[in-house]
Amino acid sequence: MNNDTFTRDGAKDQAVIGASKTSPLVSVVVIGRNEGERLRRCLLSVDAADWGDVAYETIYVDSRSSDGSVAMAQSLGATSLVLDDTSPCAAKARNLGWQRARGEFI
Repeated sequence: MNNDTFTRDGAKDQAVIGASKTSPLVSVVVIGRNEGERLRRCLLSVDAADWGDVAYETIYVDSRSSDGSVAMAQSLGATSLVLDDTSPCAAKARNLGWQRARGEFI
C-alpha cells in the first residue's frame, strides 16, 4: 500500500490511507463496546480489503469500553472517539462517527 496519504483538499494526513490525492475518500465507521477480539478482526479486515485507488479512513466510536478497545483501535490506526454518555446508544455512536467522518462516502 502506498504511504502517501491525502485528505480531500490534498493535504497530507496520517489518518487517511490511500493511493492518490485524486481518489475519493471513504470513511469506515465502526462502533462498539467491549468488543475485544471481534474489533481487532474487524479493523484488520478493513485494512486488508482491496481498496484499489480509493483512500479511506477508519473511525472507531467506543461506548465506554472497559476492555482496552480504544487502545486496540488506535494501535491499528483507527481514529478513536469515545461516546461521552452515561447510557451507551448505538444511534448516538453512529451519529458521532458520521459527524467526524471526512469522506465523500461513509
